[in-house]
Amino acid sequence: MILAVSCAVKKPVEYDPQPQTEAEVITTINNLPEVIKANALDKKNSHGKKHLVAYITGRPSASQSFYSVKVSEYSNPPGDTWFSFIVYPQTNKIYYLDTKKAKYIPLVVWRRQRNYNPIK
Repeated sequence: MILAVSCAVKKPVEYDPQPQTEAEVITTINNLPEVIKANALDKKNSHGKKHLVAYITGRPSASQSFYSVKVSEYSNPPGDTWFSFIVYPQTNKIYYLDTKKAKYIPLVVWRRQRNYNPIK
């Protein structure tokens, strides 16, 4: 087996519309047990006609250091929002939007409030 590795030097760019971390953020959210379970439920209830999709609604900037991510039913425009999160790409910390309290809470706190243990 031969492994080839290329080390190309890229020129710096001023604007990168798809930072590498965006794909990782979406993958992280899509792999949350709560999102996987909700997606299966949505597919089942719609007889396979609907599914959930995570998408970026806000990117890190000078005024915020996190990605805003929504998980909604797939349609155009996006259907009902099931979850809203913010993700800090430097630390991989995830916060859930508690719509009743209108504030973001850490994922572990949200899980505790729901009596959810992802390691079952």
